[in-house]
Amino acid sequence: SHIEIYLTSIYFCITTITTVGYGDISGYSIIERTFCIVLVIFGVVSFSFAYFLEFILKILILGIGNILFGDEGIGVHLANLLDEKYEFISSEHSVDIVDGGTLAQRLIPVITSYDHVVIIDCVNAADGKIGDVFFFDFENVPDSITWQGSAHEVEMLQTLQMIDLAGDRPPVKIVGVVPYVIGEDSTFS
Repeated sequence: SHIEIYLTSIYFCITTITTVGYGDISGYSIIERTFCIVLVIFGVVSFSFAYFLEFILKILILGIGNILFGDEGIGVHLANLLDEKYEFISSEHSVDIVDGGTLAQRLIPVITSYDHVVIIDCVNAADGKIGDVFFFDFENVPDSITWQGSAHEVEMLQTLQMIDLAGDRPPVKIVGVVPYVIGEDSTFS
């Protein structure tokens, strides 16, 4: 019948195009070939969907700092400002904004669950002026820049290094702001 000829042609076309191959076990009857057509198409669609899921990026904007020590909390304040004032809408990617405070090692599961991370924090720059903003890769911190000497920066640096040792660290960019005051003043200048 014509239906049998068309289904057989479609079976061989799909089996060839999808590079599944014919193998030792093939469909011989119309029902078997129809089942194989449906199964191969389902398999191709499933693997294609899984392949494209790899291109959906999860991006983390992480504000760190201690809000009790003057301007040292600038990363937290900027992250909260971004979260409050902006909405990131994308059908392809997700952007999450997290107030990391001084959590350091407790952020490891959060950091490793993202494809890219942007950390906002205060920095000290050799020739920097108050309010200067720097953007750099964690792997290539400029020689003129150091994280401020408070405990949370040391812990954050160690946290990223620990994630590195485990081989789980996503690409990390740093947005560093030169602060006005680092101290025990609880006001934001």
